[in-house]
Amino acid sequence: MAEWLAGVEPEDPQGPSIRRRLRGVGTEGAVDETPTDLRNQFRELLPDPRIPAQGIELAGYVRDYLDQGEALVREIAAAGASGSEIVHNRAWMMDYLVARLYTIAIARTARRYTSVRTDVAMVALGGYGRGELCPGSDVDLMLLYSWRITPAVEFLCETIYLALNDARLKVGFSTRSVSDCVEMALTDRTTRTALLDHRYIAGSRALFEELENTLVARVVTRGTAGFIRETLEWAEERRSKYGETVYLLEPNVKEGRGGLRDLHTATWVAKVWFKVHDRRQLVTKGILKPAEIANVEDLEDFLWRARSAIHILSGKGADRLTFELQSAVAEFLGYRDGDGQRAVERFMRDYYRTGGEVQRFAGKLIALCQDRGGASSRILGYFTRRNVGDGFQIYLGELKLAEGTGLQARPAGIVRAFDLIQRHGVPLAQATEEAITAGSETLEDDALADPEVAEIFLGILTAKRAVRETVLEMHRLGVLDRLLPEFRHLHYLVQHDLFHAYTVDVHAIQCLGEMEKLLRGDLAEELPTLTEVARHVREPLVALLGAFFHDIGKGLGGRHSERGAKMSRAITDRMGLAPESRDLVEFLVREHLVMPLLAFRRDMHDPYVIHTLAKKVRTRERLDLLYLVTAADIRAVSPSAWNAWKAGLLEELYRLTLEAIEGDSTSSEVTRKRLTESRAALLEELREAGFIGDAEAFVHSMPDLYLLWVRPQDALMHVRLILSLQEGRTAVTHVEHQFEAEFSTVTVVTRDAPGVFSKIAGVLATNNLNILSAHANTLAGGLVVDVFHVAHHLPRVDFERLERWARLEKDLELVLADKSTVRDLIEARQTSIASPKRPIGIKVPTEVDFDNDASQSYTVLEVFTLDRLGLLHTITKAMFEQGLDLHLAKIVTQGKRAADAFYVTDASGAKITSAPRLAEIRGAIFEALGLPRPAVDVEGAGEGESAC
Repeated sequence: MAEWLAGVEPEDPQGPSIRRRLRGVGTEGAVDETPTDLRNQFRELLPDPRIPAQGIELAGYVRDYLDQGEALVREIAAAGASGSEIVHNRAWMMDYLVARLYTIAIARTARRYTSVRTDVAMVALGGYGRGELCPGSDVDLMLLYSWRITPAVEFLCETIYLALNDARLKVGFSTRSVSDCVEMALTDRTTRTALLDHRYIAGSRALFEELENTLVARVVTRGTAGFIRETLEWAEERRSKYGETVYLLEPNVKEGRGGLRDLHTATWVAKVWFKVHDRRQLVTKGILKPAEIANVEDLEDFLWRARSAIHILSGKGADRLTFELQSAVAEFLGYRDGDGQRAVERFMRDYYRTGGEVQRFAGKLIALCQDRGGASSRILGYFTRRNVGDGFQIYLGELKLAEGTGLQARPAGIVRAFDLIQRHGVPLAQATEEAITAGSETLEDDALADPEVAEIFLGILTAKRAVRETVLEMHRLGVLDRLLPEFRHLHYLVQHDLFHAYTVDVHAIQCLGEMEKLLRGDLAEELPTLTEVARHVREPLVALLGAFFHDIGKGLGGRHSERGAKMSRAITDRMGLAPESRDLVEFLVREHLVMPLLAFRRDMHDPYVIHTLAKKVRTRERLDLLYLVTAADIRAVSPSAWNAWKAGLLEELYRLTLEAIEGDSTSSEVTRKRLTESRAALLEELREAGFIGDAEAFVHSMPDLYLLWVRPQDALMHVRLILSLQEGRTAVTHVEHQFEAEFSTVTVVTRDAPGVFSKIAGVLATNNLNILSAHANTLAGGLVVDVFHVAHHLPRVDFERLERWARLEKDLELVLADKSTVRDLIEARQTSIASPKRPIGIKVPTEVDFDNDASQSYTVLEVFTLDRLGLLHTITKAMFEQGLDLHLAKIVTQGKRAADAFYVTDASGAKITSAPRLAEIRGAIFEALGLPRPAVDVEGAGEGESAC
């Protein structure tokens, strides 16, 4: 029994004292340097287990302790405790609970079973095994037994597990023998890494030591190369799932690049390769320097604090640093506004800086462990030092500096290193990285004015391989900021718009990578038109620089496209580009927002819009380049920003503009010609279909706007719907799916009535249909033909279900017949509809703007606000109440931000130009959105606008 009771007082998971290490990263709001040790308080929370064990109700015993203990941990976290204090205190809290619970369970087991083996042990695994438990982390426990599971062991296991589980603790509980552990470690990588981080809590220390010795002999020292390979493959799988860059706008603190898991991965590999128990032993073995370990402990501490804050504020074990949480986490960690920066921006910059350093440390440690004894080492020349010029050699598959060669005061040599890794497909050796970092400090702001430096850098950009990857390496090591001082302010710059997935600097490099793929023809199957346009680009460098520099003016206030154009001009001047090339790059940066604006928020079937763009671009070459930059920009925003709908709209805009450039007609002449052709084509369709009545009079009664965008075959379908409406129905609906283009067209024909468009939009919203655009058409005789394009945001099978569309028709009949209201449907279905709530900490300002220059016949009313259920219904209802006629709606959703454009006229069909009238309309829309009327007139959509 004495052996069983071993470990009632747990050891400190991190040694005899919980140390605080806060040396410079994210320490705003930290308390004094006194360690916070809660062990005595934890002891006071649990009654002595020598109380008659049978009389204790275990679940309540555990729950009471956990409630109070977790509150203590949250309390020190809120007071500014270090990350190590938080995670180590919580781990010790769990140790004390498990040890006490083990003692009680042993006593109960001993009373039930007279013959009991005493060789069992409680072992902590994974993060708990490392003594690192954030407030919402799971507790991974193993009951280790020696040879077989007896009834006594089963009872002991059940007693402990049920007590923890019934107390609602998130616990992973396993029961294994030593041989089980070895077998699973050899066949399952998740179990293997968990067992690498094992720690004794209670029970038989002899059995625990047997586990340690067996794992070392049969797991750690065997198959080292295979383990490292599998672990690194696992890391690659994580990157593909959680993102390949540190600089995601909503990073995963645990699993993402530069997160805690990168440190774990590097440490697991080092444990196996160097046969050590922890990172500090790497100093003893002379592998790492004490300063490196101290620095990585600071980095880890910052990540622990951030993850703990996420757990506490979200109330669960979440690891993603979402927009909704970022401001709250920053405040929780003690960040405050100041020096022209918001607290959340300061915190996120610290996070990205920390993630970058974690990535570098993990990469270095893994590089030190890479097995060079495999098949690759037998390749001829692998062990040969191959000179590749400028004092560089390729040796053991890495780019190294020749002995005695440095990079101080060698700008061209620094840039040449990146040219060589791109050309030969090898990584930089760690020593080479360190030499580049040191040498780059000597680079002057005008380094690109050196023709040799400029030639090498431009050669990297125009190479046929690994452009994005090479530029990312230059950025990671700080060389890009030295070559392009205009780029420095973009470093870690966060775009709090719920739309972009990356920081501005990484978005720019991603955009460069997308342009690289287009020019190389990698996307020929997916994007044939863009690929064909790219194939004819005369000067690829211009396209690459336009993509790379398009957002360089962000973060400095004012219109970023205008400022960026001037900055790009200064850069291309230093590079020594030809004047024509400089002009083209400047043009692309200045105008990179125009095509998405016109394609997504304007009526591109209006010849006036097309001729305005044609006049701006002037030549096919400039149009081609702008089209490519636009596509690359949107594709680089986030994985979900580009879709078939946007691709189709941009391609149509490109085609229409190209026709205008190559033609010689004015917009009014084009309009007259297209109207004549549309009427003739529709008239022919009607006569062939056997239309009864005066077909010519019917066609001439149709509005010009309708005839300019509708295809003749669609107009014929509309006529058939109108005829079926005469049979006494309130509304007729037709649905056509475009699955390859990822949208469906929903056409509703009904009789004109007050607010009819608003009602239809509301019914679509309550049926969980995401509207992309809408054409509102009022024909002769008081008939309405409203056409909606809706996104395929759900699986295809959901759109193919006939009952979905039957329900939509039924709802339309009820609402348009005034037998029900949109509000009734919303209230009935709110729980089943994706209804985004206002994000915590993210401000989505509401703006209502008017553009009377975009169209000769209509006022364009634009609304920017938080996206929500039934937004289109709310806005159009307010417009109707203001006496406006709606002709066209273009809907853009940017994350949680709606950017909607409406073509409207007053009741007489005229544009609205009166300033007081515009202010009244703006105020009415604000009120409809539940906001106070603006006190002053708001000009423009502002620099925060993204046209993507």
